[in-house]
Amino acid sequence: MHVFFGLIGIGCAYLIVRYRGQIINFTGPWGWAERFLGSGQSYSAAVFLGIFVFFFSVMVLTGGFDTFFRNVFGQFFLPPNH
Repeated sequence: MHVFFGLIGIGCAYLIVRYRGQIINFTGPWGWAERFLGSGQSYSAAVFLGIFVFFFSVMVLTGGFDTFFRNVFGQFFLPPNH
């Protein structure tokens, strides 16, 4: 199942980066990106989003997300005797 979601995520990341112009034209300028990154930077924010989705998908694909989640948040979910 990890492989399936990882490959779907990588495909979505590619589509976000490839069609960022059409996405921005459809949704309009992203207010938060324009405010924090500067005028016309919605396109850069879309690329950053695509890169983030890509790395997150690779982590899911390789099992790294589970390891990361367990190491960072596992102490909150494990029984007290472990």
